[in-house]
Amino acid sequence: MGSEKKPDRVRKTEHTDYKTPGIEQQDTSGTPYPVIGSLSTGSIEVTGKSPWPHFKADSQGPKGAIATTDEVARYIIWHAKNNTVPMNNLKLQMLLYYAQGWHLALYGKKLFSKPIEAWVHGPVVKSIYSKYKNMFKDDCFIGKDGNIQLPRFTNKSQKHLPGFFDNLFEVFMHLDAFVLERMTHNEPPWIEARGGIGPDEISEREVSCDTMKLYFKSLMKK
Repeated sequence: MGSEKKPDRVRKTEHTDYKTPGIEQQDTSGTPYPVIGSLSTGSIEVTGKSPWPHFKADSQGPKGAIATTDEVARYIIWHAKNNTVPMNNLKLQMLLYYAQGWHLALYGKKLFSKPIEAWVHGPVVKSIYSKYKNMFKDDCFIGKDGNIQLPRFTNKSQKHLPGFFDNLFEVFMHLDAFVLERMTHNEPPWIEARGGIGPDEISEREVSCDTMKLYFKSLMKK
Protein backbone atom coordinates (compact mmCIF):
# COMPACT_ATOMS: atom_id res chain seq x y z
CA MET A 1 0.00 0.00 0.00
CA GLY A 2 3.04 2.27 0.30
CA SER A 3 2.29 5.73 1.59
CA GLU A 4 -1.36 5.70 0.58
CA LYS A 5 -3.75 6.71 3.31
CA LYS A 6 -5.38 3.78 5.07
CA PRO A 7 -9.12 3.79 5.78
CA ASP A 8 -10.46 5.38 8.92
CA ARG A 9 -11.12 2.63 11.42
CA VAL A 10 -14.68 2.19 12.58
CA ARG A 11 -14.75 2.72 16.32
CA LYS A 12 -15.62 -0.44 18.19
CA THR A 13 -18.58 -0.31 20.57
CA GLU A 14 -19.11 -2.17 23.80
CA HIS A 15 -21.68 -4.93 23.59
CA THR A 16 -22.60 -8.22 25.16
CA ASP A 17 -20.72 -11.17 23.77
CA TYR A 18 -23.73 -12.94 22.31
CA LYS A 19 -23.51 -16.44 20.96
CA THR A 20 -23.61 -16.08 17.19
CA PRO A 21 -26.59 -17.90 15.66
CA GLY A 22 -26.68 -19.46 12.25
CA ILE A 23 -27.92 -17.23 9.49
CA GLU A 24 -30.78 -19.62 8.71
CA GLN A 25 -34.01 -17.78 7.98
CA GLN A 26 -35.98 -18.25 11.14
CA ASP A 27 -37.95 -16.30 13.72
CA THR A 28 -35.73 -13.49 14.97
CA SER A 29 -38.10 -12.11 17.61
CA GLY A 30 -36.18 -11.44 20.77
CA THR A 31 -32.82 -11.66 19.05
CA PRO A 32 -30.52 -9.25 20.93
CA TYR A 33 -28.47 -6.73 19.01
CA PRO A 34 -25.40 -4.81 20.15
CA VAL A 35 -25.57 -1.05 20.41
CA ILE A 36 -24.07 0.56 17.33
CA GLY A 37 -23.22 3.82 19.07
CA SER A 38 -21.62 6.26 16.64
CA LEU A 39 -22.73 4.22 13.64
CA SER A 40 -26.02 6.11 13.59
CA THR A 41 -26.48 5.67 9.86
CA GLY A 42 -25.79 1.97 10.14
CA SER A 43 -22.64 2.20 8.06
CA ILE A 44 -19.23 3.78 7.76
CA GLU A 45 -19.06 7.52 8.25
CA VAL A 46 -16.38 8.70 5.83
CA THR A 47 -15.11 12.21 6.43
CA GLY A 48 -12.67 14.41 4.58
CA LYS A 49 -11.00 12.78 1.62
CA SER A 50 -12.07 9.29 0.74
CA PRO A 51 -9.89 6.78 2.60
CA TRP A 52 -10.17 4.40 -0.34
CA PRO A 53 -7.24 4.51 -2.77
CA HIS A 54 -8.43 5.12 -6.31
CA PHE A 55 -7.41 1.88 -7.94
CA LYS A 56 -8.29 1.27 -11.57
CA ALA A 57 -9.54 -2.08 -12.80
CA ASP A 58 -7.98 -2.55 -16.22
CA SER A 59 -10.35 -4.94 -17.93
CA GLN A 60 -13.58 -6.87 -17.64
CA GLY A 61 -13.35 -10.14 -15.77
CA PRO A 62 -15.21 -13.36 -16.57
CA LYS A 63 -18.99 -12.92 -16.79
CA GLY A 64 -18.61 -9.24 -15.99
CA ALA A 65 -16.99 -9.97 -12.62
CA ILE A 66 -13.40 -9.82 -11.42
CA ALA A 67 -13.25 -13.04 -9.36
CA THR A 68 -15.35 -16.08 -8.57
CA THR A 69 -17.54 -15.90 -5.49
CA ASP A 70 -15.68 -18.80 -3.91
CA GLU A 71 -12.32 -17.09 -4.48
CA VAL A 72 -13.56 -14.07 -2.56
CA ALA A 73 -14.96 -16.24 0.24
CA ARG A 74 -11.70 -18.20 0.54
CA TYR A 75 -9.66 -14.99 0.59
CA ILE A 76 -11.78 -13.68 3.48
CA ILE A 77 -11.56 -16.95 5.42
CA TRP A 78 -7.82 -17.28 4.82
CA HIS A 79 -7.17 -13.75 6.05
CA ALA A 80 -9.25 -14.30 9.20
CA LYS A 81 -7.62 -17.64 9.96
CA ASN A 82 -4.07 -16.39 9.46
CA ASN A 83 -4.65 -13.28 11.54
CA THR A 84 -6.55 -15.08 14.33
CA VAL A 85 -9.69 -13.05 13.65
CA PRO A 86 -13.00 -14.69 14.67
CA MET A 87 -14.99 -15.86 11.64
CA ASN A 88 -18.26 -17.69 11.11
CA ASN A 89 -20.72 -18.12 8.27
CA LEU A 90 -22.79 -15.10 9.29
CA LYS A 91 -19.77 -12.81 9.31
CA LEU A 92 -18.55 -14.27 6.02
CA GLN A 93 -21.86 -13.36 4.38
CA MET A 94 -21.74 -9.79 5.69
CA LEU A 95 -18.18 -9.33 4.42
CA LEU A 96 -19.14 -10.67 0.99
CA TYR A 97 -21.87 -8.02 0.86
CA TYR A 98 -19.52 -5.20 1.83
CA ALA A 99 -16.88 -6.43 -0.60
CA GLN A 100 -19.38 -6.45 -3.44
CA GLY A 101 -20.83 -3.06 -2.52
CA TRP A 102 -17.52 -1.25 -2.23
CA HIS A 103 -16.14 -2.86 -5.38
CA LEU A 104 -19.20 -1.69 -7.31
CA ALA A 105 -18.75 1.82 -5.91
CA LEU A 106 -15.02 2.03 -6.60
CA TYR A 107 -14.73 0.30 -9.96
CA GLY A 108 -18.26 0.25 -11.37
CA LYS A 109 -18.30 -3.52 -11.81
CA LYS A 110 -19.09 -6.59 -9.78
CA LEU A 111 -16.41 -8.26 -7.71
CA PHE A 112 -18.24 -11.59 -8.10
CA SER A 113 -21.22 -12.70 -10.15
CA LYS A 114 -23.40 -14.69 -7.72
CA PRO A 115 -26.49 -12.79 -6.50
CA ILE A 116 -26.88 -11.61 -2.92
CA GLU A 117 -30.25 -12.40 -1.34
CA ALA A 118 -31.95 -10.46 1.45
CA TRP A 119 -32.45 -13.08 4.15
CA VAL A 120 -33.83 -12.42 7.62
CA HIS A 121 -30.40 -12.06 9.22
CA GLY A 122 -28.92 -10.01 6.41
CA PRO A 123 -27.45 -10.29 2.89
CA VAL A 124 -26.53 -13.84 1.86
CA VAL A 125 -24.85 -15.53 -1.10
CA LYS A 126 -26.81 -18.78 -0.95
CA SER A 127 -24.24 -21.01 -2.66
CA ILE A 128 -21.46 -19.84 -0.33
CA TYR A 129 -23.65 -20.15 2.75
CA SER A 130 -24.51 -23.74 1.82
CA LYS A 131 -20.92 -24.67 1.01
CA TYR A 132 -19.45 -23.37 4.28
CA LYS A 133 -22.45 -24.04 6.51
CA ASN A 134 -20.76 -26.74 8.59
CA MET A 135 -17.18 -25.53 8.30
CA PHE A 136 -17.04 -23.21 11.32
CA LYS A 137 -16.93 -23.99 15.04
CA ASP A 138 -16.45 -21.50 17.87
CA ASP A 139 -15.77 -18.72 15.33
CA CYS A 140 -12.98 -20.73 13.69
CA PHE A 141 -12.75 -22.38 10.29
CA ILE A 142 -12.56 -26.17 10.69
CA GLY A 143 -13.39 -27.38 7.18
CA LYS A 144 -10.94 -29.45 5.17
CA ASP A 145 -8.79 -30.21 8.22
CA GLY A 146 -8.76 -26.53 9.08
CA ASN A 147 -6.91 -25.56 5.93
CA ILE A 148 -8.09 -23.08 3.31
CA GLN A 149 -6.37 -22.47 0.00
CA LEU A 150 -5.43 -18.85 -0.61
CA PRO A 151 -6.61 -17.66 -4.04
CA ARG A 152 -3.87 -16.23 -6.24
CA PHE A 153 -5.18 -13.20 -8.08
CA THR A 154 -2.83 -13.30 -11.05
CA ASN A 155 -5.00 -11.99 -13.89
CA LYS A 156 -4.36 -8.45 -15.07
CA SER A 157 -7.91 -7.47 -14.10
CA GLN A 158 -7.28 -8.71 -10.55
CA LYS A 159 -4.08 -6.86 -9.72
CA HIS A 160 -5.95 -4.31 -7.59
CA LEU A 161 -7.60 -6.94 -5.38
CA PRO A 162 -4.93 -7.39 -2.66
CA GLY A 163 -4.96 -3.64 -2.01
CA PHE A 164 -8.74 -3.53 -2.18
CA PHE A 165 -9.06 -6.31 0.39
CA ASP A 166 -6.45 -4.71 2.65
CA ASN A 167 -8.63 -1.61 2.84
CA LEU A 168 -11.85 -3.59 3.24
CA PHE A 169 -10.44 -5.68 6.08
CA GLU A 170 -9.01 -2.60 7.81
CA VAL A 171 -12.52 -1.18 8.08
CA PHE A 172 -14.71 -4.25 8.58
CA MET A 173 -12.76 -7.33 9.70
CA HIS A 174 -12.48 -6.41 13.39
CA LEU A 175 -16.26 -5.97 13.75
CA ASP A 176 -18.18 -9.01 14.96
CA ALA A 177 -21.00 -10.66 13.06
CA PHE A 178 -23.80 -9.00 15.03
CA VAL A 179 -22.46 -5.50 14.46
CA LEU A 180 -22.13 -6.17 10.74
CA GLU A 181 -25.62 -7.68 10.62
CA ARG A 182 -27.16 -4.66 12.31
CA MET A 183 -25.30 -2.32 9.97
CA THR A 184 -26.69 -4.07 6.88
CA HIS A 185 -30.21 -3.86 8.32
CA ASN A 186 -29.91 -0.06 8.41
CA GLU A 187 -28.64 0.36 4.86
CA PRO A 188 -30.75 1.08 1.74
CA PRO A 189 -29.75 -2.02 -0.30
CA TRP A 190 -31.07 -4.49 2.29
CA ILE A 191 -34.04 -2.30 3.28
CA GLU A 192 -35.09 -1.96 -0.36
CA ALA A 193 -34.83 -5.70 -0.99
CA ARG A 194 -36.89 -6.46 2.12
CA GLY A 195 -39.60 -3.94 1.23
CA GLY A 196 -43.06 -5.35 1.92
CA ILE A 197 -41.61 -8.45 3.58
CA GLY A 198 -42.18 -9.17 7.27
CA PRO A 199 -39.14 -8.98 9.58
CA ASP A 200 -39.20 -12.75 10.15
CA GLU A 201 -40.41 -13.76 6.69
CA ILE A 202 -38.28 -16.01 4.49
CA SER A 203 -37.33 -14.41 1.19
CA GLU A 204 -34.94 -15.03 -1.69
CA ARG A 205 -35.35 -11.54 -3.11
CA GLU A 206 -32.07 -10.26 -4.52
CA VAL A 207 -30.26 -7.19 -3.26
CA SER A 208 -29.88 -4.77 -6.17
CA CYS A 209 -26.33 -4.23 -7.38
CA ASP A 210 -27.41 -0.85 -8.74
CA THR A 211 -28.63 0.20 -5.30
CA MET A 212 -25.44 -1.06 -3.67
CA LYS A 213 -23.33 0.88 -6.13
CA LEU A 214 -25.25 4.12 -5.58
CA TYR A 215 -25.33 3.75 -1.81
CA PHE A 216 -21.67 2.95 -1.23
CA LYS A 217 -20.64 5.58 -3.74
CA SER A 218 -22.62 8.13 -1.72
CA LEU A 219 -20.45 7.33 1.33
CA MET A 220 -17.30 8.42 -0.48
CA LYS A 221 -16.32 12.03 0.08
CA LYS A 222 -14.47 13.73 -2.74
